[in-house]
Amino acid sequence: MKTFKTHVNEELTFEFHDELNSKFWKNEEMIDKIRKQLLLIADKWSKFADIPKSAIKDVVLVGGNANFNYTKFSDLDVHLLVDYSKVVECEEDFVAEYLRDKKSIWEFTHDITVFGVPVEVFAEPLGRPMKKSQGVFSLIQNKWLQKPKKEKIDLKNDDFVRSKVDHDIHMINYALKHHADDEGTIKKLKKRLQVERGVGIRRAGEYSVENLVFKELRNRGYIDKMKTFIAKIQDRNLSMEK
Repeated sequence: MKTFKTHVNEELTFEFHDELNSKFWKNEEMIDKIRKQLLLIADKWSKFADIPKSAIKDVVLVGGNANFNYTKFSDLDVHLLVDYSKVVECEEDFVAEYLRDKKSIWEFTHDITVFGVPVEVFAEPLGRPMKKSQGVFSLIQNKWLQKPKKEKIDLKNDDFVRSKVDHDIHMINYALKHHADDEGTIKKLKKRLQVERGVGIRRAGEYSVENLVFKELRNRGYIDKMKTFIAKIQDRNLSMEK
């Protein structure tokens, strides 16, 4: 396993391994009882979200635990590949928003783990291109749709990643402190980080600087901190005192 240290000997949280997580994989094949359990969870979620079986074209595992860069913070990212046109008869943007809301409600009301690792379920539209270097494993077909790659990471990038993380943490802390009543500012900052991550993944794949920075911020709790802050502002704005 490789971990990354900064010039001040502070470890970053992302890691790179020679093997997939042995909790879930053996010789790069998924342990069958894990696969069946994840399919059971996906089925329960699809019923909760009222997604017709005919709309679900596959169920896949992505993210850190389908790759060589898993950490103790990595969850099990189970994605249903869904034909949005068969969910409800309306515009795709509305379907996407509806499914995101269902995901949020599910997460508030459930705490499901497999061998102590949280399971996160989501429905994504058909046709979305696979991310470069990312492992994509079909739970239904029991095979890799795209095998993860063991990338050679240039350790010289460590200081650059660290400086970018430090900069973004400063920006987040400044926004939370000086824009305590400004929901829009926090939303814009959170959106910018998400967009940068997407651009980085499309350009350089799973190990792009932007994706590594986003994961570091997420692992340290800053993404959740912004989500919580936005929710508190919304609650306060919608509340009325005597």
